[in-house]
Amino acid sequence: MTIRPPARSQFQEPYKNSTIICRVTNLCSQTATFTWLKDGAPVTSGVTTHSPVSSGPTGYTHISQLSIMEKDWDADRKYSCKVESTNFSDMINTSKSFECGAIDCLSDIEVKVIPPTFADIYIRKSAILTCRVINMQSTEGLNVTWRREDGKELKTSLGERKMQSSGRFSVDATASVCADEWERGDSYTCKVDHPDLIFPIEKTLTKQPVTNSHAPSIYIFPPPSEQLALREAATVTCLVKGFNPPDLFIKWLSNGEELNASKYINTEPIQESSQPPLYFAYSTLNINEQEWNAGNTYTCLVGHEKLPLQVTQRTVDKSTGKPTLVNVSLVLSDTANTCY
Repeated sequence: MTIRPPARSQFQEPYKNSTIICRVTNLCSQTATFTWLKDGAPVTSGVTTHSPVSSGPTGYTHISQLSIMEKDWDADRKYSCKVESTNFSDMINTSKSFECGAIDCLSDIEVKVIPPTFADIYIRKSAILTCRVINMQSTEGLNVTWRREDGKELKTSLGERKMQSSGRFSVDATASVCADEWERGDSYTCKVDHPDLIFPIEKTLTKQPVTNSHAPSIYIFPPPSEQLALREAATVTCLVKGFNPPDLFIKWLSNGEELNASKYINTEPIQESSQPPLYFAYSTLNINEQEWNAGNTYTCLVGHEKLPLQVTQRTVDKSTGKPTLVNVSLVLSDTANTCY
């Protein structure tokens, strides 16, 4: 038996009311009696009790909800839900001070669907669909499934739960599909069920068409002479601009070998114009001055869906001090998926 306090966001609506939800699962009987109390006194108005729903061979789920006013919740009234059924009797309480302490109550459970990144699509040749469930008091009883347009379920993996700054939890549920299926505009639906939800939440994800798409221009800059004169560090900079959509990846290579991502810093895409919508980003690679003076070559590799080969690169070294365009040969990840 669980009770869910009112969502603070609902109090922002014109009527200043929200809903407390009382839920009992796995009752053997289809019949159950709900009694709502406010500070110990019975409440009859604002009560909605739903018909029982079969929860499989284990029994039935019963749900009742009570609409309350914001002023009563803020006054710290105690609300009680009492349930009586065959071989079952229990009561559970909630109030603002009990649920929230000294802070405002938190939001309802929310679900966000996150599209795959271009890096995943290009390097792994697969599209990772992400369904993020946030604001959970507990992950117990959480069930998430991804399915195709035809209703066929995809293999769905639940990640480790993460604690939010609010003290509640979030979980990512992912599924993988072929890159060409994603690119052609197939739709995928994430369904989330949780004991704190009256009904499951469903969100659909599909690739959104992009108008005014544009390939990026790439510029690479050697370390400034003023920095090299200090004989301490050297910063190679890669500027990527004039692209749309904003999703892209930037990697660095030294003498043709890919560098660990901890060696450089990439900015998020930043909008530089709205008509047409264009973005820019830059990446800085920090090396020591001796590495630069040794004549090592440094390559900025950029991937974007509108590039002719979807990837290009610029290379610079001490001897030239000028960027050069080099043919691309990027080794795909060993974990690349093959789709049939």
